[in-house]
Amino acid sequence: MARGQTPATIILPSGAGYFTGAEYTVNFSKAGYQSQDYLLPSFFNGWYLGNLFNFIGFFIDPATGAMWRLDNELIVSLPEIPPPPPMPIPRKAPVIKPGL
Repeated sequence: MARGQTPATIILPSGAGYFTGAEYTVNFSKAGYQSQDYLLPSFFNGWYLGNLFNFIGFFIDPATGAMWRLDNELIVSLPEIPPPPPMPIPRKAPVIKPGL
């Protein structure tokens, strides 16, 4: 788990095991705004196909996670939480005096 304050750079491994890409849930939050979760999946790195010319890379890249990539940048807009409605002012009941 990592924590940062935007703008932040957080380095995450793109692989989660041999031939398995990593997947992360990123939570953005700020006081006065609705927090949001963002799913950050890994995707296939096309450069892995370059291993056709480097046979040993077919085994090394899956082990190191180099066959997967993550998005380099996340841009998120948090919606502002609307202020609560104003509280009604309590009104006093009129006092009725007998005999008037």
